[in-house]
Amino acid sequence: MHGTAPQPAAPRFSATVREPFLALGLQIRRAIASACMPPEVADDVLRVLRACRAIELAMAGLYEALAEIHFRKPSMARLWRKTAREENNHAAQFSLLLEGMPESIQKSAVDARALEGLRQAVENTVEEYQLRSPSLREALVAAIDFEEAMDKIHAHQAVIFSDPRCQRMFAAMMAADSGHVLRLRAALRSLRAARP
Repeated sequence: MHGTAPQPAAPRFSATVREPFLALGLQIRRAIASACMPPEVADDVLRVLRACRAIELAMAGLYEALAEIHFRKPSMARLWRKTAREENNHAAQFSLLLEGMPESIQKSAVDARALEGLRQAVENTVEEYQLRSPSLREALVAAIDFEEAMDKIHAHQAVIFSDPRCQRMFAAMMAADSGHVLRLRAALRSLRAARP
């Protein structure tokens, strides 16, 4: 893609996204309120949260493209679609934070430009794969590499919360990416084992 990608519609928030906030005994309006922080810190946090959401949406796009490419392999198409749904749910979690930053966010801990670079790499890969279909092995290796890169910069590290409950809650919500890597690695092992 050249230039700026069109902005996707804001995801709807499932009970899975909202329940952890409610479990803390916090009302959404109070938990997701404008942060009292210096404007430059607030701007940085917003840039990081937007970049994190954009990466999640880009990854969902990658998995949806791979499901279409590998539609003749039903088990792989199911894995790609399931992972795409989970990435869209992660994007919804970032959208929830973007509705209004929690007062407990102190600062961001990553550079938004690095996040942008990762998003662009994912989108470039999607474009490439739409021009030429990758093998299952190539797609799995690329997906694992991207997931591992994402794991290094996720929300439990991308933003610092002053309230440890919020930090733990968001870390738990984002921990599913480790599950992605395990499932993708298992699929890659199965693929290798199936070769004569």
